[in-house]
Amino acid sequence: MAKNNPALEGTYFSEATREYTILKLKISAADYDTGAIKGCLLSVDMADIPNMSGGYHRESSPPNSTKISVTAGDCRLDLRADDYAYKKLYGTLLDSATNKTSNITFNKR
Repeated sequence: MAKNNPALEGTYFSEATREYTILKLKISAADYDTGAIKGCLLSVDMADIPNMSGGYHRESSPPNSTKISVTAGDCRLDLRADDYAYKKLYGTLLDSATNKTSNITFNKR
């Protein structure tokens, strides 16, 4: 039976950038055992991408950090959290349709 990580699950909003309007990242399930993530990515100026999938794993260096990778449609997020509260996720967003990479930060609400 899967054991979920409720601290990682929830809704995150990106900080607005020149490249993108605010994105909403909703993690509906984060499995402790497999590291699998399910959810959706939503945006004001593009269609909702419901079939988001990805994974996460805790890293030993730096201590208490987590690496998170998710894919939704043409978007790939490579994110990092510095603690297990998961209040802030930061990293890069790759739009494979345009081959454009942008820095992005999400805050949990």
